[in-house]
This record gives sequence, structure tokens and C-alpha cells, in this order.
Amino acid sequence: MTKTDLDAYINDWVNKLNDANICPYAKSVHDNSKLKVIKLEPPEDVYEFWRAVSEQAELYDGSIEVVMVAMPTNKDIITIDQMIGATDSLNSLYNHKGKDLWFLDAFDDYWTIMLLQKITALDDASDIFQKKEYYKDFHPYRYKKYIKGRKNLRNRLTKT
Repeated sequence: MTKTDLDAYINDWVNKLNDANICPYAKSVHDNSKLKVIKLEPPEDVYEFWRAVSEQAELYDGSIEVVMVAMPTNKDIITIDQMIGATDSLNSLYNHKGKDLWFLDAFDDYWTIMLLQKITALDDASDIFQKKEYYKDFHPYRYKKYIKGRKNLRNRLTKT
């Protein structure tokens, strides 16, 4: 396996997430073909990546559990800080638009990835994990941003 082979990279990543008990659903989503992968060639500029993410967001209807938009990492085109800011902005924008959608980014030396999923499904799963004290060892910042923040967005979406 090379880190530039996206399929092998995803398989390795999913197994690591599963083994580290970070995302208990990642392996089943991958193994049961509930993942749609959009692989981009190295883009000329950042807008090619964001166009692909935007297109998938507009098309997203939840029939596929996870949509992944991936491109080879090029820090001259996009940095980790830009990804984090854009992800937060997309989550806010699509929540305001009333779309049942959650964005999550991944970024390393090999791949720049945006994941799209249903916020309601993720939040429902989080409620189950919360009751099992799954998050008891989460870093407070990660918990506040990813668990509580997502819950707040979901509540705004569903007006609960």
C-alpha cells in the first residue's frame, strides 16, 4: 500500500478508527458500501475542491450514509487552518439552509478530505454513546465542538 492509493488509504484509515475506538460506525459504513468517494486529481486551485464539496452538499439526500470528497494534499492550495474554518462555515451555512447535513474534515500529508453525513443520524448515535459514557475521556474542546456543537446545530435544524 502507498499513501497515494486512496482506496488503500481509506481502508487503513477506517481500520485505525475502528481499532482506536474513535468512530465505531466507520468500519461498517466502509464494509457495507455505504460510502461514496469522489476523488479529485490535484487541483489547479482551492476552488476546484470547494466546488466538488459544494456540488455533493447540494446533491446530498442521505441515501448514501457518507460522501467523501478527497484530493491529494497540497499545502500551497489549502492548509489545515483553512480546512477547519471552512468546515465550521459549511456546517453553519447548511444548518441555516435547513439541510440535514454535517461536514467533517480530515487533513494530513497525503490527503485532504471532506466528509458529508446526516447530522440527525450522527446526533442520534451520539445520544446512545453518551448514555454509555463513550465520551468520558474526550478532550473538553473536542467534546464541546463536535458533540455539543453538533447537538446545538441539530436542535436548530429540528427546532427542538
